[in-house]
Amino acid sequence: MEPLWTWLKETYLSTPTTYTIAAYLAYYAYICLASIFLPAKSVLGHPQPKRGPQLTYSICGFRLTILTILIMFLFGGIFPSLKGVQLFQLSALVSNFWPLWSTVNLVAIAVAAFLYLKGKFGIRVWG
Repeated sequence: MEPLWTWLKETYLSTPTTYTIAAYLAYYAYICLASIFLPAKSVLGHPQPKRGPQLTYSICGFRLTILTILIMFLFGGIFPSLKGVQLFQLSALVSNFWPLWSTVNLVAIAVAAFLYLKGKFGIRVWG
């Protein structure tokens, strides 16, 4: 009998590819940059009497979602009349679904571990 991990990997799991890593990192960079440069509404967080001042957050999630959908429609090759401005093929994301899924989850685990260590040990990244 083969080891369980080998059986799972060959049966269900898909390893990330260079395409999915590049595609997801490009998307991640786009989300980070767009959330910085899009106009945002400032809102106050919950009061924190024991931890310090009330924090201010800028929120632009709805605008970011609309911008992302527009970019997909305009540059994703959906409409044949817009082939001249096509930058990527959305169907490539569907055909690479499982490797992309693995890539997204590995990045999520890495970011969660980084944020945990940052919070636990008070590591400052910038500022």
